Amino acid sequence: MKSEAMPVFVYNTFAADNHKPPRIYTEMNKPWIFFGEDNAYPQYLLDLLNMSAKHNAIVNGKVDRILGKGWSVDTTGLEPKEIALQTFFLNNANRGEDLNEFTRKITMDWKTHNGISFQPIYDLSGRLRELVHVDWSKIRKGKEGSEFEGKFIYSDNWEDPMGRPLDPKWNPRILDPYNPKRPWGQQLFYFEGYRPGMQDYPLPQYVGATAAIETDIEISNWHLNNIKHGFSGGYIINFNNGIPSNDEKKKLEKQIIKKHTGSDAAGRFVLNFADSKENSAEVIPITPNNLDKQFDQLSNQTTQAIFTGHSVTSPMMFGIKTQGQLGGRTELIDSEELFENTVTRMDRMIIEKVINKLLQDQGIDAQLTLQPAQTISFQFGEATIAGVMTTDELRLQADNMGIELQEPEIGEEGEEIDTGQNEVAEALSVLSPLIATKVLETMSEEEVRALVGLTARVDVPLTPADFKKLEAFVAIKEEEMLLEELIKRGRPADQYKTLKVNPEPASFRNQTEMVLSEERFKKQYFQPALTISVTTLDRKILDLLIKDPLLPMDQIADIVGVGENIVAKEINRLSRGGALRIGEITNEEGGTIPERTVTEAGQEAVEIPEVPIAQVEVLYRYVEAPGIPPAKSGSRTFCRNLIAANLLWSREDIQAMSNPSNKVSNVWARRGGFYTNPETGITTPYCRHIWQQEIVTSIS
Repeated sequence: MKSEAMPVFVYNTFAADNHKPPRIYTEMNKPWIFFGEDNAYPQYLLDLLNMSAKHNAIVNGKVDRILGKGWSVDTTGLEPKEIALQTFFLNNANRGEDLNEFTRKITMDWKTHNGISFQPIYDLSGRLRELVHVDWSKIRKGKEGSEFEGKFIYSDNWEDPMGRPLDPKWNPRILDPYNPKRPWGQQLFYFEGYRPGMQDYPLPQYVGATAAIETDIEISNWHLNNIKHGFSGGYIINFNNGIPSNDEKKKLEKQIIKKHTGSDAAGRFVLNFADSKENSAEVIPITPNNLDKQFDQLSNQTTQAIFTGHSVTSPMMFGIKTQGQLGGRTELIDSEELFENTVTRMDRMIIEKVINKLLQDQGIDAQLTLQPAQTISFQFGEATIAGVMTTDELRLQADNMGIELQEPEIGEEGEEIDTGQNEVAEALSVLSPLIATKVLETMSEEEVRALVGLTARVDVPLTPADFKKLEAFVAIKEEEMLLEELIKRGRPADQYKTLKVNPEPASFRNQTEMVLSEERFKKQYFQPALTISVTTLDRKILDLLIKDPLLPMDQIADIVGVGENIVAKEINRLSRGGALRIGEITNEEGGTIPERTVTEAGQEAVEIPEVPIAQVEVLYRYVEAPGIPPAKSGSRTFCRNLIAANLLWSREDIQAMSNPSNKVSNVWARRGGFYTNPETGITTPYCRHIWQQEIVTSIS
């Protein structure tokens, strides 16, 4: 009787030389260029991505960092129509996705294959309507000399070795290369990263680590199979007491598998009954006993190779902890900054260039940008926070914790009235010692004495009226300090010439509002006669037409480096905005040619900003607000002295005063203090003086 063969388990995942750079070649009667053996190198890269936990985490982490907070539109210099078009495109890349969702797909292709591909979909009028992602791994290039030369071939399945067009598994689609001048048909926007020595297809940026990634996968497979199959493949079991029947063999095999394999069998013992040593079962290990330790050591080397191939400085950035790594917060912040500057920023620029070029080809002045995300933020400690808090902020902190700070109340006969200060003491006890100490420093001596149960000092009795006087005295001293600092920082106004005054009072809540306000004010000054904003491209076009109003449009396009359609669009916009006057003249042959004359306002738009903008700046003057009556008591000393000083300040000067060390949260809003309008009786926390924004130039 022949014995039946035992089952054979095969766990090889990849061919032996898949990790080597792929062979790119052509075959007779096949109209495409092969990418790797059996045309399967892109699928090999996908298998690496899907089967290696470390590699997958790094690739997805890179994609997340590139996308950051997503797309935004830089509206500087854009007309409302262009802003609306780009905003619509952000929300509607196609019928099922916004631009962020679409960008995630092409970015995933970029970091996996070093290539990007998608289809632009046009409407009947030739306008771009949608962007549809095309899986880069399913694209092959047409072979030179074939009917598909210069085209792309898309197929869901490249495994058919014959590549027969009639085979339903193959089912190819032929796509023309992207051409914005012919907006119709099936086109493919195809972009690939540069790799020295590669011509037809790119290699991924991590190609040097593919062997390590494949090794990482095989180590995981080995451990999994060792757990699942135990003895199988690692041991030979010899039974020396005769050959059983086939049914007995199968039954014995099932019993061994059920009882002695798998992770649940760990720690079990085996009983062996035999009438002699010669007839006992024999278990022969065929796997080295320390192979698991060898694999662990190899795994560490493999992990380091994967990180190196991806230019990763700290694995913790991608949620991967390595043995012996402490993982300090400062190290993470430094690693993130290094990775952003050396890897992510360049990838983000490439994605932005691809999308903006597509919109620019449609005549849209695209200024879309991907906003970086701060993956780990810097946090201040308690010591830093408490050190920069003002008195009011510390007292507010106490109030938020339920701590009410107040003066001790004195009865008619001088006795101290219980105001519940024990509750204050209990509330203070829940604060950290550092914050509690700072809160105590803001309290008066009488408040502290009352807090610890002591009576008011007899030699220095403090009444509520005394406290109000003390507060007024402190406020005056703080105001004097602020006035002294402002005068020290100011610039003599007689050394500047005022070019324009902003009629709106300058009051800002944050740095962004200040910067935007100054930018708008400068634009109003430098482009007073135009109804449109002038971009850098507009200035280049206007400058050429100042020199030669008859310069043909194709020559303008060549000089400024954009398409004729964009130049035509900008010239029409400049004409509507008053920068150009378009007419015709008769040439020597009797025909007509267009003449584009730059208007005086257009010349100012080109000439004025070039020199004066470097010599002017926005400064601020402290003045009386127009139309507001003076207070009955007259202006405060602070305001009178500040106006009499005849000084100008930059926003940096004033903003420097708005910090806790000066006890002032916002100089723009506070100004000279409280003011009561004598006509309305309304009191405001700011006086009738304002910070006036001026465009000035130095007389010298």
